[in-house]
Amino acid sequence: MSKAISNKIKIYNLILILWIFLYHSDAKYHLRLNYLTDILGPCGLSFFFMISGYFMFKGMNKDNAIKRSLKRIKTLFVPYTFWNLVFFLFFAVNDISFRQIGLKTFLFRFFFQPFNDVLWYLFTLLIFSLIAFILYPVLKNRLSAIVFMLLLIVAVILVTMVFGEKTVDSMKLGWWLVKILPYIPMYCFGGVIAFHLDGFMSVNVKNIPLFLIASPVLVLLKYKFDHIVILGWALLFLSPIIFWLALPDKMFEKGEKMIGMLCEPSFFIYEVQLMAFWIWQNLLYGRIHGAKAYETTACIFALISIYLVFYLSKLLLPHLLAIATGFRSGKDFTRGKER
Repeated sequence: MSKAISNKIKIYNLILILWIFLYHSDAKYHLRLNYLTDILGPCGLSFFFMISGYFMFKGMNKDNAIKRSLKRIKTLFVPYTFWNLVFFLFFAVNDISFRQIGLKTFLFRFFFQPFNDVLWYLFTLLIFSLIAFILYPVLKNRLSAIVFMLLLIVAVILVTMVFGEKTVDSMKLGWWLVKILPYIPMYCFGGVIAFHLDGFMSVNVKNIPLFLIASPVLVLLKYKFDHIVILGWALLFLSPIIFWLALPDKMFEKGEKMIGMLCEPSFFIYEVQLMAFWIWQNLLYGRIHGAKAYETTACIFALISIYLVFYLSKLLLPHLLAIATGFRSGKDFTRGKER
């Protein structure tokens, strides 16, 4: 992978995470960005699932397939467990009802309704990753990949959209399946790109105009027709592809150090965003007059503080940061290497 494409992925990740950051903040209403965040937040998740599928299957072969899948226990389940427990303790300190939760309720919430709400993405990605070695021979073959993707898309549409209410009503975890299954085609298509469309990752200037125009059109269509569930999902599926093809690689060839500094905390921002919002809302409550100023300031301070905590942790608590980020940053104590 070229340096430009690597930088492009980092910048896209950061931008889309910041949109999700705004999506969870009341500041979006006062900044009049609520409609845009409601669109770009889910599009960000679609991009994350697709790019995660790409990296999972890129370089996978029959000899390392199982090992690559199991590796995600370390990079996904470890930070998932860490932040779930941190948020549970945070709630337990502030709310007596959380100290009275039974073991059964705790375990159910731990896996299916994480105490840190945004962690549902990590657990879903973990499940998709753990079955990746089973999907490998199917996606590796071009014909079987096409047939599988078509059948998968039809199955997801039927189970989660056409008969979504019946799915929810017919089983205890029906609501959870309806929530996570629409993203598995994005994840699998990332594998299709890795095996059969890898050239798709390189974007030349000559291909830009069509997709540069298509990007705002997609956002507008999603805003106008998202209530048509199948069409909204189709636009969600297409959004990472169209957004990716809208900008040429050469835009991202320079500034690697600055890009690294800004983008390295991306995963950490996603994990800790809710707690940062709550803390700053409490700290600023009654000190700043006017809802717009209050919420906007809390949002800005939350983001700045996350960056500060990340880089201080990297300096002072590198092993803890490694656990908190799934060994994407900090120091891996099992190898003694900086990440």
